[in-house]
Amino acid sequence: MQREIDQAYLDHHSTYGGVKEDYFGLLYLMKKFKVSREEAGAQVAFGGNDYGFDAFHFDRDARNLYLFQFKWSDNCALFKDSFKRLIASGMEAVFRGGGDADENEVLRQLRATIRENKKLIERVYVQFVFNGDTARAEGSAVLGAYKEDLENKRYLIHQNLGQDDVEFAVQHTSNKTYKIAGDGPDGPINVFEVEYESPLQATTTDGYTMHVGLTNLADLLRVYRTMGQQLFDRNIRSGLASDKPANRAIRNALRDIVLNNANPSEFVFNHNGITISVERLDVISETNVRLLEPRILNGAQTLTSAAKCADDNAENVVFKQNEHRLRDVKVLARVVCATSQPFITQVTICNNRQNPVNAWNLRASDMVQLELEDRFREELGIFYERQEGAFAAFSRLSPVEREERGIHQNRPIEIRRLAHTLLSTQGEVDKFSRISEVFENEKLYRDTFRETYLGIDPRRILLAYKIQFPLGRVIHNTIEVSAAKFEILRRAKNLIWALIFQALWNHPKLVEYLDLYGTSISVQSTFVDLLNTVVSNRIKPIINEALKRPSYQAKLNSEEFGFFRTNAFFKECMEIAYDRYQWKKYSLTSALAAKQ
Repeated sequence: MQREIDQAYLDHHSTYGGVKEDYFGLLYLMKKFKVSREEAGAQVAFGGNDYGFDAFHFDRDARNLYLFQFKWSDNCALFKDSFKRLIASGMEAVFRGGGDADENEVLRQLRATIRENKKLIERVYVQFVFNGDTARAEGSAVLGAYKEDLENKRYLIHQNLGQDDVEFAVQHTSNKTYKIAGDGPDGPINVFEVEYESPLQATTTDGYTMHVGLTNLADLLRVYRTMGQQLFDRNIRSGLASDKPANRAIRNALRDIVLNNANPSEFVFNHNGITISVERLDVISETNVRLLEPRILNGAQTLTSAAKCADDNAENVVFKQNEHRLRDVKVLARVVCATSQPFITQVTICNNRQNPVNAWNLRASDMVQLELEDRFREELGIFYERQEGAFAAFSRLSPVEREERGIHQNRPIEIRRLAHTLLSTQGEVDKFSRISEVFENEKLYRDTFRETYLGIDPRRILLAYKIQFPLGRVIHNTIEVSAAKFEILRRAKNLIWALIFQALWNHPKLVEYLDLYGTSISVQSTFVDLLNTVVSNRIKPIINEALKRPSYQAKLNSEEFGFFRTNAFFKECMEIAYDRYQWKKYSLTSALAAKQ
């Protein structure tokens, strides 16, 4: 309890130093494992430089080695940096050692404990201890991604201890309820020996490697059958629908090879190949390698199509007799060994450019998107559909299951619509028609999905997001529409959205509007009335005045309406808005600073 931590800090700070929160770990070890203060004190990293863990303990009777990270808070998001340190260097430092001259004494004590008890350790637990709800931690998309990355480091444990059967689990633990989420060690490590002929190798300056060679389809199918969808869980796309031309072509080619004795050697000439990321690649022989924790970055449709071909012919006697011919089907495989998730994401994007996939799907697993998913779920109870088709699958869950996941609204926020929303708040009218480029270009993407947005009240984003739904109706309600004006209105829609945002953010009742309309994705009739008033009384006069300028009159007369989609015209409208109504140009973040 807080008073116990305060007292321990007062009593022992002169001995151990550090900050008050360090004494949470000290007391936790003493109570959980019934050890003395002196023994617990030798196992706690006081004062930082903790490599992602604050303390350790080896339970000799249970044969469990524990690494702990403590946060005296209800907020599980505080564990993000600890996860990143453990993944980037902490696990390496513990189980491989290193040359860090500044490493703390607790890290040296931990390595000594591991050396002395190698034959005794049967399980390794990394536990993140805090005062909050463990279900919330387990439901976090961000922590889930980090947890998987950390679990993939188990090979370091196996190498150090010389035993592949040592279990490894990453858990969230509540100091208040004693509940442990993710209780029990996870499944076995995913390691596969596959055929890999004539590999070439390339290396980046950061030490990431890529191996290029030929594997066979039967080995790849074995990996897929074992791992299932987990093989694609870091991919930006899953297998394409089975009726797509590319998938039909793959199935037909394989069917001809197995059933009609077509030449299997031609497959590799007609197929683009696959790209796989792994934690490690070990060369076993000239023709075989071992892949540790493989994930498909590109080529999901190849495996799902091959699996469907086999499933569709499961009752075909001839197919079963000749299925061994799949070992003769060679596939070009690029195997990337890299520890940086941003690097892997970039490789994934580049390797999927040639496929007919929407550009926004390329960013589905980006960390900013995972962070947004957590914020919308936790703060608003809204599902964020960063992956195409994800909301349809979620909707098939029962109401109780949806509520358990923290979702109580029946409409999602969609990644492409959100990008348009953010562009509207930034006044980037010209980028609406280049939305694919926004997701494909790294600078444009980072400028649109700014990390600073993760720190603002998500009601602000939702309020701006909702403008798009009644926008067409609002324009027709407030601006006299004739056949001649139809094309003008179509071209001006995104401009009007951006100006409505500025009108609301300059409105003295913005805080009231956030309370009224910023918590539900449903479009209330009073919200539509508000937009009608804003467009009629503010937006329409601004645009009309801008159109009176000679340069735009000439464009209207020649039916050149493209200027409505330019940042220059938006800027001129904002200049008029300043002169008429003293509007300032706000963004989501600048509004936060101005209004709070």
